[in-house]
Amino acid sequence: MKYFFILLAILSSLCIQAQSKDFYSYLTDKKFKITNDLFGFEFVPNVMEIPGSKAKDLKAGEFKIRIDRENLIITGGDIAGIYNVNNVNTTEYGFKLELMNARDPGMQGHLKVILLNKKYVDALVFKKSNSAKEIIFFLPEIDEALRNKEKEYFTDRSELFLEFADEVWGTNLYPFYRVFQPKRIFHRVQMSDGVKIEFIETETIIEKTKKIKVKAEKPPKVKEKKEKEEVIATVVEEVEKEEPIKEEVEEKDEETSLFDSFFGDEDEEEEVVVEVAKKTEEEEEEEEEEEVEPENEDIKQYFGEDTEEEVVKKVKYEYIYEIKLTDTRPTDSGFDETFTKSFKVKNVKLRQDPNPKNPYYTYQVEFDTNKGLVHLYLSQDKKISTIDFGPVEYLMRGH
Repeated sequence: MKYFFILLAILSSLCIQAQSKDFYSYLTDKKFKITNDLFGFEFVPNVMEIPGSKAKDLKAGEFKIRIDRENLIITGGDIAGIYNVNNVNTTEYGFKLELMNARDPGMQGHLKVILLNKKYVDALVFKKSNSAKEIIFFLPEIDEALRNKEKEYFTDRSELFLEFADEVWGTNLYPFYRVFQPKRIFHRVQMSDGVKIEFIETETIIEKTKKIKVKAEKPPKVKEKKEKEEVIATVVEEVEKEEPIKEEVEEKDEETSLFDSFFGDEDEEEEVVVEVAKKTEEEEEEEEEEEVEPENEDIKQYFGEDTEEEVVKKVKYEYIYEIKLTDTRPTDSGFDETFTKSFKVKNVKLRQDPNPKNPYYTYQVEFDTNKGLVHLYLSQDKKISTIDFGPVEYLMRGH
């Protein structure tokens, strides 16, 4: 029974660790310069304070405040709910959202966004209705040790420079934010999420084998044999002097027959055999010693009717390009699971927007992949800023 409880405790601990964790949103996580920067962002404070009361420390995720274009969504405590955003104004301290409760239009309140150095959100002041007290939520400053770890781990917006589009291969990106379209909802990436974007170039060596035919050269002794038989033919004709008038003609015919015999002229073959039979025994013995009957393959080479085969190897280099995305996603059971998607790249284009609305989107690298278009955006200094995979956009650290 004792071991059962120990095992149960271990399994419970593993389940808690495997479940999705909540994290604070730190003061320096994101810059807010215009009202549009607020939309889709979720704030997770660490301290709550009501004027006249003692400040309360909050657990990560105990309260969440998200600002959309039309709504303010608050989770946690008795102020949880959805509030309509009537308008957003810029003020001397930052921004102010005029609110109205969606269920009770008579309840009007506000949310003040207090900026530090005119770019970082330091505090959020929420007022539920005209009669309610203001509640102040503070965002924590990141611990120096954690800040250094994150700085080393994540890819900064001004870190990687690309002069040309093909320089991206071999690069790895570790984004700081996920942004889900079309509502533009920000999700802060944690180091434990293991989000990674790889630009992979794979070189494959392909060897092609080709057989070519080469004409075999005739051996030099073919010429020697020809000369020897020509001499034999002459000797034979000199012995037969019965018809001296036809001697010159018959001698030429015999030479033609012997010449043709080397190239397989079958019409004159019988006549050649008759003449050769008239040779002396001594000449026949010498010819048998000098002439060796070739093998079948040798005969083909002698006559030039066959060819030799040679193997020629050609080396070809083939390159495969892909973008590999590794990320995590929540499941219905509350556990996060890791997934990897590979995008095979078919074509790459680099273009420039001469009049960009945002200086961090001056250049666009377009990847035509097997799963649709992927866009990588560069700043006016050609530094990697963001990359989007359709409805999901990944931002580098420093936005």
